[in-house]
Amino acid sequence: MSLFSTLSIPEPFLNSLDDAVEFVKRHKRIRVVAHHDADGIASATILTRALIREGKKIHLSFTGNLTEEDVERFSSGRYDAMILADIGSSLLNALPEETLVLDHHGRIAEGEALLVNPHLHGMDGGRDACASAVCFLFASRLNGINEDSYPFALAGILGDKQDLGGYGPINGAIVRWVSETRDVKVVTELDVDGESIFEALHLSTDPYFPGYSGDSNAINELLDKLGIEGDKAQSELEMEDMRRLISYLAVDMVERGVPPDVVKGIVKDRIHIADMGITANHLSRLLDAAGRTGHHSLPVSFGLGNSWHLESLESIWKTYQNELLHILAVAERSKVDRGPLSLFTVPSRRFTSNVATILSLYYIPERVVIVYAREDDVCHVSARCRPFMCERGIDLGELMALAEEFGGAGGGHRMAAGARVPAGRFDDFMHAVEERLGSTV
Repeated sequence: MSLFSTLSIPEPFLNSLDDAVEFVKRHKRIRVVAHHDADGIASATILTRALIREGKKIHLSFTGNLTEEDVERFSSGRYDAMILADIGSSLLNALPEETLVLDHHGRIAEGEALLVNPHLHGMDGGRDACASAVCFLFASRLNGINEDSYPFALAGILGDKQDLGGYGPINGAIVRWVSETRDVKVVTELDVDGESIFEALHLSTDPYFPGYSGDSNAINELLDKLGIEGDKAQSELEMEDMRRLISYLAVDMVERGVPPDVVKGIVKDRIHIADMGITANHLSRLLDAAGRTGHHSLPVSFGLGNSWHLESLESIWKTYQNELLHILAVAERSKVDRGPLSLFTVPSRRFTSNVATILSLYYIPERVVIVYAREDDVCHVSARCRPFMCERGIDLGELMALAEEFGGAGGGHRMAAGARVPAGRFDDFMHAVEERLGSTV
């Protein structure tokens, strides 16, 4: 069963995908630039597989928040065209005409570049279709053989947290199509990864178990108390053992003030991909860790069939998780409340996004969380908030876009966004954010 025979896609959106196909067909040498997070890396992998199959010569790069200077740098060289994935909508006015933007962010500028974005067709790119979903639809439209890139579409959807609260229309349709037509197994289980249940709990940061994640002694005491052998994998445990463990963790989290909807998310329908021997959930975490640590090309190479890279990706993820758990403790001690937001600092931009997510979900869900890291003369910022705040009018993407007024760049979604600002203007930027946020609340 082909992908498009099962999807219900607005005709204008479908037409934009066809326009993108024609764009690629008329170019031979293409510069591809993608965002450096899990969704962006998944998008880049899908595009690389598809473009190589078409015989295109490509040069792939990754970036954070895209600036006009970045555009000038990336568009120079001997290329017929440029493709931007998971970035670019807000800079259409600065892009060369021969540019294809495959994105899902809501700030959209006017420009001559070709844009494929669900926001243009009545959908919410923050929930209904992430960038890797858009790239997967494009690649599958280009050639049906590219439907085999589905693991990366799933990883991008999960990496962008677009499963929270249920899948939106496009994401959900892709997940259902995969479940019904591909060699996968959907298992409802604790959403943790590791060779043993001990390691899985110890390394887990999403979900994060306050009082247990990163604390070997606490985990050993818990497992002993419940009579569970810590060296067994989750799949090897008896159902009753897992039921008791999940129940204990859920009650403990509620007692610590974690919101019920977040607690509910510790158990998910995890998609086990037979050909890869891992879950799509874990693949998304491998991509994220690779991106945070600068190993962007490794998952792309893995996606091109170099399966031996999986071991390296696993090693990078474990190292990153241990570092993240340490940095989280450092961040907690840096907390400064400023009006309706709480500000934290971490020593490296590799951790701003994930620390912000953990703090927002598991520690202070009632406040806007902003985490920043100063590196050289630039402050790298990540902002997070809970859905109920967006219902009150908060849009973090717009707040982070204020960075442009202070010589920086920023944007994102309503609940998750980021920016980079010259260090000398960071205080001015934060004052503007606080002022705008205060007027919104």
